[in-house]
Amino acid sequence: EDNTYDYSNVATNIGDKIGMSIETIMNEGIKKSLNIVSNLFYTVSNFERISDHCDNIGELVANMVENGYEFSKSAKADLKVMFDKTEDAVERAVECRRSMSLDAVNAVHEDEDAIDEMEERLRKQHVKRLSDKKCDTNAGIIFLDLLTNLERISDHTENIVDYVGDELNKI
Repeated sequence: EDNTYDYSNVATNIGDKIGMSIETIMNEGIKKSLNIVSNLFYTVSNFERISDHCDNIGELVANMVENGYEFSKSAKADLKVMFDKTEDAVERAVECRRSMSLDAVNAVHEDEDAIDEMEERLRKQHVKRLSDKKCDTNAGIIFLDLLTNLERISDHTENIVDYVGDELNKI
């Protein structure tokens, strides 16, 4: 009878440990799922912010058209490069979310760093154009606002891929 009791205790202890292990696994699964859901919510929020910045850009361009403002050739060329780089960053962020690729996470970080540097350089160049009277002041203000909106869009692309990176690190 003592042997039976000992085995019964061992079986009970093993059963308790298995139960606790199952509970831990389930809780971890729930935590992981909640993390993913939370990251998806934040991802959607960042895409909404991107669309807000696109609306701002549209309003700035409409203001230019309404008032007949024009950028200098060099300002137009600079903006085209920054627009293209920002568009690439958004496309890569979407692809990163779709593919869940660490390489894509790193690529968007590189894009965002390049856009930050570009924004700073273009801002300085534009201030020089303004001081040299090569650009209309009103158009100049819009140019700077466009740079700010583009740079913020790239910030949001980085946020989006950071959520992907967070999920990849918890797999």
